[in-house]
Amino acid sequence: MGNEMPDKIRCRKDKAHLGNLEDLSLREKELKRIHGLIKDTRAVKFGLINDEMLNWAWDSYRNNRGYPQCPLVRFLCAEAWPRHFEEQSKKI
Repeated sequence: MGNEMPDKIRCRKDKAHLGNLEDLSLREKELKRIHGLIKDTRAVKFGLINDEMLNWAWDSYRNNRGYPQCPLVRFLCAEAWPRHFEEQSKKI
């Protein structure tokens, strides 16, 4: 990798993170998909989370009022993952 990456990046001691990329995706690029996951969430249907709290958390994050990104990303992944397999099973 020495020839592919600048020494400044290759030798750094701190960790790389995708915070800005995730933030851009959550706030802009994936809004339609996210709204679908939040609007029709299985976690609410099964009583695992409170619908009002979920909407409050999303609204707070989306409007920069301090809700952290990480719990939302975990929730969205947990919602999207089984749907992916449901869609795949329909194709079989």
